[in-house]
Amino acid sequence: MDSTLSLKKIKLPTRLGCGDEERALPQVVMADLEVKFHAPPTACQTDELSDAICYAKLSEKMKELCMSRPFHLIEKLAFDLFELIKKEVPSDATVTLTVCKNPPLTSVGASCFMIGD
Repeated sequence: MDSTLSLKKIKLPTRLGCGDEERALPQVVMADLEVKFHAPPTACQTDELSDAICYAKLSEKMKELCMSRPFHLIEKLAFDLFELIKKEVPSDATVTLTVCKNPPLTSVGASCFMIGD
């Protein structure tokens, strides 16, 4: 029995962009995360936070990574976040992460990069 945990619109401040000016100040990027379990997590039976993925802890680690250094590309930011998340979820879970930003282009409302296993 498969199950999925979805976290939507995670707000992540980061210094992201091609030029120095764009990276000078933090901007908020949005992330959507799906963690797919191939068997129901233990928390389904126990109703205990210790048996679940703690959203607060995970989102805080994601924020820390985003503010740890500037990023030129959304692809690199998403890849680094994906690697961090994989360390925080059960090893048999699959992860899909989408990171979106509002680029400084009038013709593009948002640019997004999706990565998963």
